[in-house]
Amino acid sequence: MEIQSLDALITRRGADEADALRTAAKDEAARILAAAMQRVEERRNAQRVSRATTLDAASAAERAAARHAARVAVSEARARCVDRIFAAAHARLPAVVSTPAGAARLEADLHEALDYLPPGAATVFTAPAAADVAHRTVAAQRPGTRVDI
Repeated sequence: MEIQSLDALITRRGADEADALRTAAKDEAARILAAAMQRVEERRNAQRVSRATTLDAASAAERAAARHAARVAVSEARARCVDRIFAAAHARLPAVVSTPAGAARLEADLHEALDYLPPGAATVFTAPAAADVAHRTVAAQRPGTRVDI
């Protein structure tokens, strides 16, 4: 009987060791699977971050381009507006300067503007219609200042 109980003991011990090995293998497989899943999740997150960064950069570039285009459009619109204002002013200037009140107003404005110029020679640009008033005013207030038409 001892042989049978020894065989049973060996068999039982082998079964216990096999169970322990199986349990250890399952635990190791679970750890490996968990680590693999964690690496997959980290890669996914890294890809999401990379994609988000790329999209953010592209979005920022598009916003900057749109802002630049808007600034250019506004600047061009302002330039066109100023051009229309100057064209209208040049068209009306001869009629305004031909009246005594208009000539006196232009002379007063020119006197005030000349006060802002630094001392020394300067050049005043004027429209042909205002040339006579500009020459008289500049000669009286700032000798040596040139009037260009």
